Amino acid sequence: MGSGGLLPVFPNVIDLRIQKMGSTIILSDEQLQAIYTWVDEVPLSRAKRNITRDFSDGVLMAEVLHHYFPKTVDIKNYSNANSVRQKLYNWQTLNNKVCVFI
Repeated sequence: MGSGGLLPVFPNVIDLRIQKMGSTIILSDEQLQAIYTWVDEVPLSRAKRNITRDFSDGVLMAEVLHHYFPKTVDIKNYSNANSVRQKLYNWQTLNNKVCVFI
């Protein structure tokens, strides 16, 4: 998956849509399984039950990025969140402090 490109759309797709900058990407079962397998290879602080919900607060994404870029991501900047406000803070922190460097 290169940056900036859209994933190909296959006829047998599940109802998973990723919203990003006004675009909708639909992943095939195979693509989704590849993502799950990749995420399972990264040690995470909590079990993955519902990947959409589990990653919604940005903490697990920070942990995934920390796994690959340990000097770039300071895990202490992110706290588990249920409120939209804290989730937005986590994602904004991730975007502003990490994503600009990778």
